[in-house]
Amino acid sequence: GYKNGDMNVYGATGEVKGPSTYSDLDVLFEGHKLVHSYRAHQLSRDPPPLFAGGFKPGDRLYYSGCAVLGYDASGKHSFKLSFGERGEVVGQGDAATEVSMIFTGPGQTNRQFSLLPAELSWEEPSGGEPCSSRSRLRGVLAARKERQERAGASGADAKPTARQQAEAEAAAQRLLAAEEAAKAPREAGPLSRKAAKKKEFRARMKGGRPAKGEAETAVAPAAQLPADESDSSASATEEEGGEEELANAQASRTAADERTRHALTERLERQARESAANLAREVAAREAE
Repeated sequence: GYKNGDMNVYGATGEVKGPSTYSDLDVLFEGHKLVHSYRAHQLSRDPPPLFAGGFKPGDRLYYSGCAVLGYDASGKHSFKLSFGERGEVVGQGDAATEVSMIFTGPGQTNRQFSLLPAELSWEEPSGGEPCSSRSRLRGVLAARKERQERAGASGADAKPTARQQAEAEAAAQRLLAAEEAAKAPREAGPLSRKAAKKKEFRARMKGGRPAKGEAETAVAPAAQLPADESDSSASATEEEGGEEELANAQASRTAADERTRHALTERLERQARESAANLAREVAAREAE
């Protein structure tokens, strides 16, 4: 769209007014207030083909995908395309496999988005936003990656748009957060009676002192134990030592997991801030052009 309110619509008809100073041709399209400049490859004498998914300009569709978050040119104010919003098809998307949709109306974003056909529906979607499913998030990320790889193969200068980068970043953050939450160990409950006794026994064996509340006892000269009892005692001591090593190893792993989660959280927050700042700069640069 243009600042005066004119909006380019895929398949619209117009009249060539002459060569353009800034591009190839100046054209006045139906519904436009002003003449605008276009490249020759953007124009056609024949009606253009339908978009991905078989959609055409003017189709009214519902958004059934994950919420899309973004920021305006200032980088201070966010906007959101929500599950269930209804919009209108206005053109081909940023890639041949996408559709350009505009969502206008009370309570809507009043912005244009490039979306996959799988994220659009003729009927009002039900059942709630699908982003609670980690498999759905994986599908979104895979589709974005595949599209970017195709764009890279078609031309060295082909790059994903700022909106696509922000979408992929937000989806990746949600996926990582969900996976980390699933991996987080459950909070340990109180020790059982048997575990408490084992802990008390290990403390006494290690320190050579009685547990709290027990009286000091005189130590008699050790008598020679029968072979079977001696072996049983040694086995019990080795078993207790093995349990202690296992407990120490578990504690070390828990501490390492906690440090990893903390580092991951900091990295995601930093990436989110950088993504928002980059998006704001790119939008501002485009508007300046």
